[in-house]
Amino acid sequence: MTIPSIETDRLGTPGSPPTDNDIKRYLIERVYPVATRQRCTLIPRVETLSAVPGFKKYDFTFRCATATDLQIHSAAFFDVGPSHTNFAQVQNAASGEFTEQLITNEHQTVDTTGGEEGRLKSARFLEFIRMGTMHIFTGVDHMSFLLGLVLISRRLRDLVFVVTGFTIGHSLTLALAVTGILRPHAEYIDALVALTIALIGAENIAVQTQRPRLVALGVGGVMLLMALAQWLGACRAYCCWVQVYSPPTI
Repeated sequence: MTIPSIETDRLGTPGSPPTDNDIKRYLIERVYPVATRQRCTLIPRVETLSAVPGFKKYDFTFRCATATDLQIHSAAFFDVGPSHTNFAQVQNAASGEFTEQLITNEHQTVDTTGGEEGRLKSARFLEFIRMGTMHIFTGVDHMSFLLGLVLISRRLRDLVFVVTGFTIGHSLTLALAVTGILRPHAEYIDALVALTIALIGAENIAVQTQRPRLVALGVGGVMLLMALAQWLGACRAYCCWVQVYSPPTI
């Protein structure tokens, strides 16, 4: 089970993230397979595997009484984030069959055996389309950026072009992140999202006032001041670190 650290941090308290053992105990109580309606036995111990920065990875092994009528139950993180979604990849070692499943707060138990009728079905293409649509329309950052694009578009062709470009770009970056090809730091992404919204707002002002050079100089000046403030803050933090941790002079 691979989990973003931003999710596991929810299990701790502000300023005190959970320990590795805390996370394991939490997962053991909520994630397990079921065979013929009986919970499978966990074979100790849960192993901590190496993971890319920003993620935690654990390996569970269970022994079930039968290989038929198997289900996977996962109630992890729904108590701290009801909108949390688990993406499960299930492979049958005997047949080699590979299926995918979405585990949500409303759908915490999924079938993994049982023939055609028991096949994993909730991870259909249309389900991903629905989730993507809700992701865009419920995100203030997405709607702010799209509103800026709509306001700056003078013709229907321009509007179709920018909205389609936004959708394709967002889909590509999401696919790269999900497949693990790219693992950008979340704090950088959040900052860049805010920056793009500010820039599209500045472009709208430049178009309306017909003074692109003045707006560009203003935006550039603000960004320069912010960078300078950040640099001074980093210098101050470093100086404090030196004062605290430098050994005394003898």
